[in-house]
Amino acid sequence: MIKIGLDLAVRTVGLAILYEDGTLFSDSFTSKEKDYLKLQIEMTDWVWEKIVKVIFTVENVGDGINKQTLNEHILIIEDLYVGLDPASSLDAAKVHGGVIDRYYNLTKQYPEVIGAMPARTRIGINPRASKAEIQLAVIDKYNLGVIPNEIRGEIIRLRNIYELLKERVKESRKNASTILKNRLSKEQAEGKRIMDNGFKRMATQIKNLTGIDEHKADAIVLVMGAHLNETQNIKNPQNLVN
Repeated sequence: MIKIGLDLAVRTVGLAILYEDGTLFSDSFTSKEKDYLKLQIEMTDWVWEKIVKVIFTVENVGDGINKQTLNEHILIIEDLYVGLDPASSLDAAKVHGGVIDRYYNLTKQYPEVIGAMPARTRIGINPRASKAEIQLAVIDKYNLGVIPNEIRGEIIRLRNIYELLKERVKESRKNASTILKNRLSKEQAEGKRIMDNGFKRMATQIKNLTGIDEHKADAIVLVMGAHLNETQNIKNPQNLVN
């Protein structure tokens, strides 16, 4: 069975296709369209253009007549993440709706929807990992590239520093005054900000080295985590870098 994974956001999409022979294809797209209606159409069109030849086989049966057959496949879409910005979540929901509506109208099938954290857990990735950590885990797990030790070391260092800070703050908050608790909370938030910025730098470096950006990595997690007992080993990874 062909597996197709989509990591959809407001104006970015990650795509991964795992073929029955183990070939892995991945791609990603970022729209610069400012009009939100046009943006939703552009995102849906991009997705459909990429997957239509995968899910359908077209055969010429003579007299200029083409027969279209739906191939056995599964489409897995990462579930919406509702964060602190409801407006952004609403915009992402519109993109999801456009893709799902087009898919159902043309296939009469529904996609599978799975949350990012359960998908990561299925294949042994920390559900709360940063984007850089997910990229690194996917690349290592499925042999999609070579990451220098300097980048690996920096990712580990950033995580360790933050975890130590979080533990120290947790211990210091015990029996602390309200003023001290507030100061400790700000200290932890600042530590997380520094860690997040560091991870973003590492994610960019990993993308430049391997072609695997955060969107492709998330989509690969979806296809490798879906129907795990059926997942085959990757034989021929193909990364398209936009």
